[in-house]
Amino acid sequence: MNKSRSFQFKPQVLTALLIACAFFAPTSFGFINVLLMKKKSAPSPTVTAVSPIMKLGTGGGTLTVTGTNFRSGLTISIGGTACTSPSYVSATSATCTIPASAGTISQNDVTVTNSDGTNGTLTGGFYYLGEPRIWVRGDAGIQQVAPPKVDWWFDQSGNANDFRQFVSGSTNPSYVASSMAFNGMPVLSFNGAAFQALETYDVGALRNTAGASVFMAASVSQMTDARLFSFERNSAGSPRVFLTADNSPVGTNIGANATGNFSFYGRHQDADATHYLRGGTVSTGTAFQMGLVINYPSRAVSLYVNRTLLDSSTTFGAVSSATKNSANTDSVSSLIGGQDGIGYMTGNIAEILVYRLELSAAQRQAVENYLKVRYSLP
Repeated sequence: MNKSRSFQFKPQVLTALLIACAFFAPTSFGFINVLLMKKKSAPSPTVTAVSPIMKLGTGGGTLTVTGTNFRSGLTISIGGTACTSPSYVSATSATCTIPASAGTISQNDVTVTNSDGTNGTLTGGFYYLGEPRIWVRGDAGIQQVAPPKVDWWFDQSGNANDFRQFVSGSTNPSYVASSMAFNGMPVLSFNGAAFQALETYDVGALRNTAGASVFMAASVSQMTDARLFSFERNSAGSPRVFLTADNSPVGTNIGANATGNFSFYGRHQDADATHYLRGGTVSTGTAFQMGLVINYPSRAVSLYVNRTLLDSSTTFGAVSSATKNSANTDSVSSLIGGQDGIGYMTGNIAEILVYRLELSAAQRQAVENYLKVRYSLP
């Protein structure tokens, strides 16, 4: 005779079993999962911003990183190089000392890694600006004897190529603490007055045999010949290089010029010939970035506006070594906002970077992207 057994559960136990079965019904191995279930991992960190966004290749100074899910014991790296002295401030903030990256001009990822190995990255969030020969910007190095007028604009490159108003009694440019056209950043404002330009008697800012590269963030509101920046005057007084915006169509002008629009003009001059580069248009008062990249030996010159190549020249052919190296021999001076008695600009300048080498495409793009992000430019 078959014997049957019956089991009786207390109501509380039966209820618990029914709830567990209902909860884990979608999972074939629900009860096994209950036994093997582990604590969920902490969420990965995210990086949303860093300050500052740039540094010279010498490094140093404090980087403040903002994000989420930061934890004590974290590490921070820039472009794969570990920062020193990483410090957890809060779940949304951390700091470290910026590592050196000698001579590097590059755009770099910033990564925060928590002690459990989870990490988050701000892609291309930090810029090494290498070793510019001249670096002036509106948020640093401004000296005012009688505000808002500016008497000195001190070079931030470490080379002491400081700009000042040399002409006694002249009207100085003005300091503007916040310009909406430049992402709320400070600028120097020029009103077109004669001899308002700032000048430095640099001792060979660009004297070398390799090349030069100049970048600037500016806007122009006058209708004729605005000399934004000129440098390397030769013995006859003519500038080797100057960057201009105006509305006067000439020669190799690219694109239509119309009232209220400006084209861009870059020039490089040596003992044998002059490169003239023109192109592009921008409306009056609109902020832009402009760059000129020069290779002295090949005599190649390229003009960029808002990260776009407008014009280039390599048409003058080979020349003698003496001519290639002529930048070594002439007297020099650099001016911001004009050129020796002509072309005094009406407009604003936020930043200028000058290098004594021809930047590669990757280096140029890093500088251009830096200016784009910093001043919200095209």
